[in-house]
Amino acid sequence: MMSSKKIFFVILLFSIVTKLSAQEYLAYNNSANKEAKVWEFLSAIPSVIDKSIVEKSGKHDFGQRVACLKTLMEKYYITKEDVIPGDPMMRTIVLKPNVYYTVRKIEKYLKKEVKKGDMTAKEASSEMEHVLEVALSVIDTEETDSFETTLNKNKKNVEDQISLFQQVTLQNIYP
Repeated sequence: MMSSKKIFFVILLFSIVTKLSAQEYLAYNNSANKEAKVWEFLSAIPSVIDKSIVEKSGKHDFGQRVACLKTLMEKYYITKEDVIPGDPMMRTIVLKPNVYYTVRKIEKYLKKEVKKGDMTAKEASSEMEHVLEVALSVIDTEETDSFETTLNKNKKNVEDQISLFQQVTLQNIYP
């Protein structure tokens, strides 16, 4: 018979080794309920976007709002710094690269779906708008490890990645 201390130690060891949080488990096994909201992030995206960003963004296949959100994403996710001070060469740094490259992959996928006729442009625009809003909310949030880990686990399936973005609830900080 094992003592209760040994059983506790085995359970503790097992939980440390697996490193599986409840959020990751629920998100990874999303086939049971794809509509479950697992993550909640604060959103600082205003309902009306500044005119300078609208002018800078240009046109996009999914509409003006998606173009503006994509411009904002580029602005916040990508930074450039000097390799050596005084040298004209610049180093490009992508913050939270897993989220950034996933959003780009989702955009390509949605464009292909619209081109094939499997999805309407309006549906794709709505999907892409939500994905960009989540991505812009994630950049300002520190506690996104479980979301990023789950995105990485599903990196081979774009549809699963889209469903992960759909499992995010955004709380707008503007009234």
